[in-house]
Amino acid sequence: MIVIRCKECNTEIKSDAQTHSCGCPNMLTVTEDTFSAVDLSKVIIVKNSNKKEDINKLDFFGDFDKTMKLMTMLREEKDSMYPKNIQDLFRYDNETIFSYKVKLNEVTIQWLNEDWHYFFTNQKFIPDTTKSGVTSRNPDNPR
Repeated sequence: MIVIRCKECNTEIKSDAQTHSCGCPNMLTVTEDTFSAVDLSKVIIVKNSNKKEDINKLDFFGDFDKTMKLMTMLREEKDSMYPKNIQDLFRYDNETIFSYKVKLNEVTIQWLNEDWHYFFTNQKFIPDTTKSGVTSRNPDNPR
């Protein structure tokens, strides 16, 4: 269960199985354990009782040696499905392990919109309005 407050209209929404919205121009919308808004900087997470459960379900360090061996195998595999130039880009980092564990353990995550995490595809610059990270991807493939 989560409780989210829209700072624009000061409405608090408690999650349940139905979708609820604050109705102001920021359009905070809450459904079960996810939320969205036009501007996430105008939203506050008041309560999130699922954090510990989600972190435990992620099991980031579970079978850590096995995860490292898998990453090494992917980097060093001779007959890889990946071209050598792509294989050379593989690294041991927390983002890779996090993504792998999210899929492996079926952990629900909240994707940030492009205001917070800009997907760097066709442009050669990062907009000034981007508030957080940048992801590079092939524009011909869906997210």
